[in-house]
Amino acid sequence: MAHSEVIKKTGVKLLKKKKILISVAVLLIICAVIFDFGFLRRGSASNDLLTAKVDRGDIRNTVSATGTVQAVTTVQVGAQVSGQVQALYADYNSVVHAGQVVAKLDPANFEAQVQRAQADVNNAQAGIKSAQASFANAQAGLQSAQANAKALRVAQDDALDVLNRNKELLNSGVISTRDMEVAKTAYDSAVAKSKQAEAQIGQAQAQVGVAQAAVAAAQAQLQQNEAALKQAQVSLDYTVIKTPIDGVVVSRNVDVGQTVAASLQAPTLFTIANDLRQMQVVANIDEADIGKISNNTDVRFTVDAFPSQQFKGTISEIRLNSQTAQNVVTYNVIISVDNSGLKLKPGMTANITLGVGEADNALRVPNSALRYRPQGDALSRVEQGSGGSATQGSANADGSRRNRMANIDTTGLSPQGAEIVKKMSDPSITSDQRKALMQQLSDDDKQKIRAQMGGGSHKGDQGNQNANGASDANKPGDQKEIAGVPVQKGTVASGIDPEAAEKIQFPNPQVEKDKSAVVWVLNKDNKLVQKNIVIGLTDGQYTQVVSGDLKDGDVVVIGQTVTASSKPSTPSNPLAGGGRGAGGGGFRGR
Repeated sequence: MAHSEVIKKTGVKLLKKKKILISVAVLLIICAVIFDFGFLRRGSASNDLLTAKVDRGDIRNTVSATGTVQAVTTVQVGAQVSGQVQALYADYNSVVHAGQVVAKLDPANFEAQVQRAQADVNNAQAGIKSAQASFANAQAGLQSAQANAKALRVAQDDALDVLNRNKELLNSGVISTRDMEVAKTAYDSAVAKSKQAEAQIGQAQAQVGVAQAAVAAAQAQLQQNEAALKQAQVSLDYTVIKTPIDGVVVSRNVDVGQTVAASLQAPTLFTIANDLRQMQVVANIDEADIGKISNNTDVRFTVDAFPSQQFKGTISEIRLNSQTAQNVVTYNVIISVDNSGLKLKPGMTANITLGVGEADNALRVPNSALRYRPQGDALSRVEQGSGGSATQGSANADGSRRNRMANIDTTGLSPQGAEIVKKMSDPSITSDQRKALMQQLSDDDKQKIRAQMGGGSHKGDQGNQNANGASDANKPGDQKEIAGVPVQKGTVASGIDPEAAEKIQFPNPQVEKDKSAVVWVLNKDNKLVQKNIVIGLTDGQYTQVVSGDLKDGDVVVIGQTVTASSKPSTPSNPLAGGGRGAGGGGFRGR
């Protein structure tokens, strides 16, 4: 090949590569222009606004907590005496009945103690008999001394008579002085012997007292020995261990041949659950949420063993003893659960959801729509007369509420409630005055007013409704009060006196008041229109629309793309916390 042909072919190849590079560069420029105008410079296009439709759905305000599944009554069966385990009559999952023998300790040592105590009792009984014999001997000696004293008193009286007669005869000169002296000596001797006999009676009485005391001491010794025998017998009986309740053995902590020592505390041999068909969940509720729940709160929970199954429970007790861990205060809430299927087992961790408020088929908007405020280029699309300042929004909402209050039918309200509604519809009163009047309404009047304003009833806030529409709360005649606190009959654990079932009941929490809010609707002309609404429950994602100029299917703005040159506007909703990136500030659901 000639040199000129090689140069010619090389030039053609370079030309083709150059054309390809130029084509690629042109395509890159076109893509950059499209990106610039399609994405970075779309401030005036309709797709810079993020929108969502107003719809209807269920809103459920909940409190989440964790707890532990437990048996209602759990008894730890232990040994009250020390010894070696001789036999076991129950194992894991064994069904036992009250009074059934579940274990036995070696009784040899305790049987010896019983025999020794029995010998002491026999010895004491013999001592009583000996003391009683001494007492009888002392009583006989006393009787002999008393008889001797009586004979000597008779001899003394006879000597006195002889002495008196001799005195008369001596005066008559019949007898001599010597005879008189003999009679006097006989009398003095009789007196001395009588006194000696009296002293012997006292001595005999003292001996009787000593013998009687000896009998009492012997009887006391017998009682002491009998008590020691009874104690030894009880200790021997404790070597046979029985279950105090019906139930199922949850755990066994000893084996045959193992030695248990009960010197400081009773060692646990078995743990017995009373009835596994009825369980309870001990939930730890934070102090920030404890005020939202009551005995009528709807409770549902799941366990890791059955993640797809929801268990239902009822709050049986809200205990007053608080617990503090790492500066977090919690309260124990006892949830009763039907466990007929025996799926729940002691010790399982329950993930609990407590429904504190619910609205069925409610008109709702996304929470982000409540935070949105037009910014930057979107301000040019606000329809004239739609407002935009916080003062105007609040005033419009207040005026809307005042107009709705004027249309309330007061027929079903109490006389006081009807008068308050009339005052609230007065255009001359301020918003604060209207709020103060609202506080004076009874719960029944508030419920009726809310129903007329389209808000319906918030389930869970006023207590669950039964099939007849009546509240679950007890009638006044069925409720008892102690020191102003409602008291009702509750449940107690097995073995506790039924009188302890009188427990205080916590009232239903107050319904949180509805609030005014502002949303921005995108109309058919692609314009932004401000709508004043009254909002109720929220589940963190959606918020209930209680009333206002908003209907199902309306398109609300939930955010926008803000360019660097855009200037944020002042938020007009007093509930919103100001701008926070695209879409505005920090409204938080209740």
